[in-house]
Amino acid sequence: PEGFRVLRSVDGYARIRGGVTYPSVLLRVGSEDPLVSPWQSGKMAARLQTYARPGTRVLVRLTDDGGHGGLASGDSRVTEFADVYTFLLGELSDAR
Repeated sequence: PEGFRVLRSVDGYARIRGGVTYPSVLLRVGSEDPLVSPWQSGKMAARLQTYARPGTRVLVRLTDDGGHGGLASGDSRVTEFADVYTFLLGELSDAR
């Protein structure tokens, strides 16, 4: 029982609940990730969208390579960083 409580306390999906203001989110997932299946990010995005206030962005960025272990090619990493920075700049400019 104690181990279950500890695992549940760090489970982001289980911790999402109503009445909390969540920021916009960009979830990144690799289709070949050995540790996190792509469907798990989709499930997380759907739950966040359920509880997010209107106008909150919940995006999923799926790549054909990469994931845990850094298998992405150099071009893929550059494109991914460009997408992440574009998302961040968009959020920061909306915050003003």
